Amino acid sequence: MMQMKKLLALGLTQAMAVSLLAGVPAVEVKANDVQTYNGHYYKFVNEVVDAYTAEYMCDISGAHLVTLTSAEEEAFVKTNLSGETDIWLGAKKVNGAWNWITGEPFSYANWHEDEPSNGDEEIFLSLWEGTWDDCLDIKSLGAGGNAYVMEWDSEAAYNAYVSGNKAEMGKNILGTSAYNGHKYKYYGLYSSWTEADEKCKNLGGYLVTPTSKKEDKFVYGLCNEKNTWIGLNDAKKEGKCVWVTKERTDYNNFGSDVNNDFDGTEDYFGYYNGSTWNDYTNEAEGEGKLGFVCEWDDANPIILTTVKSTINVKAGKTAKLLYQSYPVKKKVTFKSNKKKIASVNKKGVVTGKKKGKAVITIKCGSKKVKVNVKVK
Repeated sequence: MMQMKKLLALGLTQAMAVSLLAGVPAVEVKANDVQTYNGHYYKFVNEVVDAYTAEYMCDISGAHLVTLTSAEEEAFVKTNLSGETDIWLGAKKVNGAWNWITGEPFSYANWHEDEPSNGDEEIFLSLWEGTWDDCLDIKSLGAGGNAYVMEWDSEAAYNAYVSGNKAEMGKNILGTSAYNGHKYKYYGLYSSWTEADEKCKNLGGYLVTPTSKKEDKFVYGLCNEKNTWIGLNDAKKEGKCVWVTKERTDYNNFGSDVNNDFDGTEDYFGYYNGSTWNDYTNEAEGEGKLGFVCEWDDANPIILTTVKSTINVKAGKTAKLLYQSYPVKKKVTFKSNKKKIASVNKKGVVTGKKKGKAVITIKCGSKKVKVNVKVK
């Protein structure tokens, strides 16, 4: 007790004094109750939320959920930040293996007795009663959740948070998956369509736009086979679907039995009981609010794909080329290798001239795709 009084007399906070007595390095307190340790920056948020909400709040701040990769770091967090409060940790179980979201080795662990219990849905990690527990996202049980600690891995990352630099903070979002020059991340943060749209914008991205068969399959694989919002709607005019990015809508994957604008109120699209798309109300009534996937562009992306790589057209008739291009303002050009068999205009409309075969080249920036045309 005398030693504690001496430390306090030096002008240290109670937390710093306890930290020194526990053998944990003293910390520097920054603005907004942020503390530093070993070159990293930490902030305790004493709000009980589900795991996905905690992850989203970290992402929107350019941080990540705290990763406890040593006994020393865990002691620091308990002593200076969370105390005895249960918190979410920045790890998930993927294919049966635990991984820190930062990619750091999962070599240190402090499991609670009889944990991990390895439930099929228990893919989240929490600091529970001083030790670790694998658990659900909690919200799905209607049982509340945990508080959380945000961690920034560098001074630059922390400074971006302090200055509110969304572009820089967006670069620090972890746990994304890459495909065709874009990044994607699934959030099981149950939301209306308009809420999901706004949340993706707040992260510097947009609600996902799967505009090709391969991309669609990739995106659905991120959703854990759950009904999930995509960035498509026909709210302005029934039947006229638009992507949030204003991309072409030549590709679609509507389910044959469910895309029906039931009761005239279903204007927002998402996956439904499989990999096909369904229209829902904004609140997804009858299904509950849905999770969502956000998408981000890499620097200067150009994406060009065909919806159909082969088309048939009769002589004297026309057919429209089906393709997807991104960015939407990037110029697209078309060229036929045999204009006497099949010509193509600047809008991508093919005209059959006489019986035979031709190849149409679609070009966008440095990208090219080819469509085989058979004139009958």
